[in-house]
Amino acid sequence: MRLKRVAAFAVAAALLSAIAVLAVGARPSAPAAKPTPGGAPGPSRIVILFDVDMLRADRLGTYGYSRPTSPRLDRMLADGLVAEHAIASAGWTLPAHASMFSSLPVSAHGVRTALQKVPANVPLLAEVLTRAGVRCLGIQQGGYVDEGFGFARGFDRYLFTTDPVAFEVQGALRFIDQSGPGPLFLFLHTVQVHNFQATERGARAVFGSTAPLGPRWTKSFEELEKTRASNGDARITSWLSARYDAATREVDESLGELIAGLEARRLWDRTAVVFTSDHGEELGERPLRVGGSAPAHGHTIPYLYEEHIRVPLALRAPWRKDLRGRIAQPVSSLDVAPTILDLFDVAIPPGMTGVPLGRPQPAGRVVVSEATPYGAVALLEGSHKLILRPGFRARSWETGAWLDGLPSQECFDLGRDPGERRPVSCKEPWAEKLIDAAEAYVASSFPGELVFRAEPHGG
Repeated sequence: MRLKRVAAFAVAAALLSAIAVLAVGARPSAPAAKPTPGGAPGPSRIVILFDVDMLRADRLGTYGYSRPTSPRLDRMLADGLVAEHAIASAGWTLPAHASMFSSLPVSAHGVRTALQKVPANVPLLAEVLTRAGVRCLGIQQGGYVDEGFGFARGFDRYLFTTDPVAFEVQGALRFIDQSGPGPLFLFLHTVQVHNFQATERGARAVFGSTAPLGPRWTKSFEELEKTRASNGDARITSWLSARYDAATREVDESLGELIAGLEARRLWDRTAVVFTSDHGEELGERPLRVGGSAPAHGHTIPYLYEEHIRVPLALRAPWRKDLRGRIAQPVSSLDVAPTILDLFDVAIPPGMTGVPLGRPQPAGRVVVSEATPYGAVALLEGSHKLILRPGFRARSWETGAWLDGLPSQECFDLGRDPGERRPVSCKEPWAEKLIDAAEAYVASSFPGELVFRAEPHGG
């Protein structure tokens, strides 16, 4: 069940590809951007938001993964700050990025479907930075972060590319070379992992060969899915998981090239990197079948389990010695924009609801993720988690499958059951408190309206 394959973007890709090639570099190889001779001063301060679409936290070494998918990231974060439990505000790209850039929950910005864009009256991160004198540049791979959804607001340049992440990194270094003095914010978004776009370099670094990726591993996700009947669910799931890991390692190799490029320019000591993702991905771990489909993978059905909504969120900022170690308390992707503003010493607008990483978190903070457009929500306070899904029958707006195979209400103690395999009673006092918070969240989506509570049915 995939969410992001939207044919309409093919036209935009064709129109913008020429711009992208000029800005990011042309295939078939990614020539390294050359440092400015003599190591010219360059930007006074650089903050890079490195956004890896659909990357799960638990597939990275810094979050305990056993496969070597992220050695360069792990090394960078050894001198940084890692949020152990960061939750995406939404389960797919458009609403998740609307929250990431606005620091508003879905209930406030209202972007829930692919027919919407970020409202013009919602201030975005780049707009706030630009007003403060920070130059904002972006390289993104389209889809639901395309400028047509409002995300280019505030950026001096916001370029689209279909090139792999290695080319994006070289384009980012060229942006930095051309940016001149003054502070610089760089948004770097890649769908390398989202598209299961494994490389031989990534596969050999993780597995020693390309064999675990399965046959014809360079073909698209859709081509692999067509072979499910002949290869079986287990083999397809194994190949997908391996391709996911190899693509993650390719991103990590490219991050290493970005760091090396900044070091060569003598800019690494004045560069902060905020590393995150918009949402995770189910990779067939659960036996649940919905509407007769294969064991669920993707991120379109309102799972809201940890593999779907727990994302990496970590940073390295050399001028902030206080930003070291690990944050145990749950945080939110709403915290990304305030964190970046804080790194630039820019005042956080009062409408933003997130908290900068490293600053005191409110006591008893409840973190929310919404599975749009289904109205399902997950709430997390400490190690306690509640998932509420619609109690009525609903169809997936993409596949048409019925979604009532999922329980309408689930509660978990993640401290004892981090894999969410053993639900606990939702009659516990902490669960009832989260149910009340969930109802308040839903009601906040309809200001001035009378909202009735309906008793859920189903499992």
